[in-house]
Amino acid sequence: MPAARTALLGDRFAPADPGLLRLTAGLRAVLGLALTLAVLAGSGQPPQVVLVGGFTVVVTSLGISDLLPRNQFRTLAAGLPVTLGAVTAGALLAPFPVAARVAFLLLIFTAVYVRRFEPRGQDLGIFAFMAFFLTQFARIRPSQLPELAGALGIAFAAAAVTRFCLVRTPTSATLGRLRAAYDTSLRDVLRASMGVLTEGRTTRGGPRGLERRLGQLRTSALLIQDFLREGDAKDFPGAAPAVVAEIEWVAATEAHARRLAAGALRLTGATGLLAYATNESSGSAKANLLHHLGNLLRAAEERSHGLSSQARTVTSRIDIPHTPTACDLPATETGGLRRHTTRQAVQVTTAAAFATLGGQLLSPELWYWAVATTWVVFVNTENTGDILLQSGRRLIGTVAGVLFGYGLALLAAGHPPWALAALLICVFGMFYTPSDRYWAVTFFITGSLSMVLELLHRLSSELLVLRIQETALGVVCGVLAAVLVMPTTARRIGDDRLRDFLHVLNHAVRRTVDGLDGAAAGPRPVPTPVLIERPELGDVDRALIAFRNATRPLTHPLNPRRTERARALRVLELLEAGAFHARRITTHAAQAHRAGEPAASTGAVAAARRAIDTLDLLAHELGRGHGPFTKAPGRYADAGATGLKSAYPESEIPSPAGLTPSRRLLLHAEGLDAAVKALASSTLAIGPISRSVASTRKGATRPARL
Repeated sequence: MPAARTALLGDRFAPADPGLLRLTAGLRAVLGLALTLAVLAGSGQPPQVVLVGGFTVVVTSLGISDLLPRNQFRTLAAGLPVTLGAVTAGALLAPFPVAARVAFLLLIFTAVYVRRFEPRGQDLGIFAFMAFFLTQFARIRPSQLPELAGALGIAFAAAAVTRFCLVRTPTSATLGRLRAAYDTSLRDVLRASMGVLTEGRTTRGGPRGLERRLGQLRTSALLIQDFLREGDAKDFPGAAPAVVAEIEWVAATEAHARRLAAGALRLTGATGLLAYATNESSGSAKANLLHHLGNLLRAAEERSHGLSSQARTVTSRIDIPHTPTACDLPATETGGLRRHTTRQAVQVTTAAAFATLGGQLLSPELWYWAVATTWVVFVNTENTGDILLQSGRRLIGTVAGVLFGYGLALLAAGHPPWALAALLICVFGMFYTPSDRYWAVTFFITGSLSMVLELLHRLSSELLVLRIQETALGVVCGVLAAVLVMPTTARRIGDDRLRDFLHVLNHAVRRTVDGLDGAAAGPRPVPTPVLIERPELGDVDRALIAFRNATRPLTHPLNPRRTERARALRVLELLEAGAFHARRITTHAAQAHRAGEPAASTGAVAAARRAIDTLDLLAHELGRGHGPFTKAPGRYADAGATGLKSAYPESEIPSPAGLTPSRRLLLHAEGLDAAVKALASSTLAIGPISRSVASTRKGATRPARL
């Protein structure tokens, strides 16, 4: 009984923290901090040295984003000289305030610029920035460098011991936890969606509850794919086909689940993030949802038949109500990145320069707080809308954290053990809080700062008020720099990322179609690995993620332009459909080749060629500046005209027994063709498609319009 309750509790919390990654990060930070403080304080080091060591060991947990242990070790090893160099520079320049501030600005520019070398470039940039910031906060002098070097060594050693010994997570264990979290999230989404199909209602929490489950499912799916792609033969010896199959299975089931839930929300007339206007009848919508449910069940069956021997089957964990209808389901820039990092480096440096000047007016001693704010509001952002959202969260979290921290300080006043315990709790909360709840992360950061100041006997209400003022100043400087210095709107970035995605998708589909043509020719069949282990499919996924991140301000519930928001959601859904079909085309092409059915792919090749023609047309239009965001089309077609049924055709679908690999290949090729045509007609208002393609081929200046 206790074991069953523990398993139930684990299932409940697994989707909220896939792979227990945040839990392990919090434990590592707390244990590393406790170990460092124990060693330094026990050896009689002065408070400044103890502060440097404790601050550094927390930064090591903050600045390592790698998922695999060997990559974490490499980042940790590279972080030590970077941190030591930044601390040395800050200490040597301490007697020269002007030179120190100029050096800080140069370091900020460099730290942002090296983000192009993701992810390690961003991690090392964090190490460098936080180390120089520490020299200002702790008021380090050159004479203290020998002691500080020892403290840094102890901090990194404590971080290594904690990460690789005390809280060690082997690759196989992490992957197993990620799989378990994904299966649990998938089960939750299916249960919620089936509640709509069988009972006509959403689960507890309404549409928002279903959207939250979908968010957990997507997080788990992305983490699994990132984890597997980050590894190589050393991490998964002799298992390359199984790794490819696992990525494929996750991508396919996650896509079907999202469409199942999206249709369920539409069926109930919900107006949530995934719902949009539709003129589909209730009956056809139900048939559409059952179609996706059938795909999910078949994918689970395929997984249980050996695509990945260690994977769990979903069918054994999903309690789906048995209905007669469900029994007989039918089957069915690197260059751009560099430009972004250069532009953002200029923006952040400019904002930091203004924050330095303004911070000096507010407080000659604590000016660096404003600079720190300008740094963080640009982290993981690439347009003005993102920066506005990040700035608002930072300010809200700081204000709430000041009230919280001051209250903790009053309770712990005169009791250092209580203050230290509160500090450790705040540090854990900082790492355990999801990154998309940035206001809560900032809340715990400010609480941790309050406890540090209390332990140093420097805390006062005036100091915390100054903290809010410096944060507000940094927010204003960051927003002004984003608006005035090389500004980039979410609309422009959205069109750019859409163009990148279509280019990558076009390339991937062309490669697959060329392989099908070669296989159909007969004399020189294309080997299976060429058809399935395709790096461009990973590029498609990354391009889709980049588009989704770029359009976050447009799809945000607070976006007052409802038509623009609906258009962004519509584009995102169709791009997800295109990426899904492209991946399935590659998989079924390989299966058809193994089954000796290359000649049966003629119809699939024709449908894929039509999709390529439409992608060429879209690229032509986007190249002329006719994007869906920067320049709205003349008439925005209603989503119901080309909804999910157009992107996922269900007509003439044979029974499950008749679904050969060639037939599935054909269905997904037709689905890709329908998805890209829906994107052209309903979102960019291009049509008729056939005439537009013909006009583009003839070099016409403008395709026909609806």
